[in-house]
Amino acid sequence: MIMTEFQELDIAALTEDRQKTHFETGKSIILYRGQVGTIVGEASRRELFNY
Repeated sequence: MIMTEFQELDIAALTEDRQKTHFETGKSIILYRGQVGTIVGEASRRELFNY
């Protein structure tokens, strides 16, 4: 089953590398394909919390 909508607290794995900005430090970071985390945040702004 392929889901197109994520909900808060869903578990997700990245399918590609992503360059993002760290929320607290403002520094550029790379999230690597295969990293697994939990979706957290408001509907307009989703974040992946890494395990």
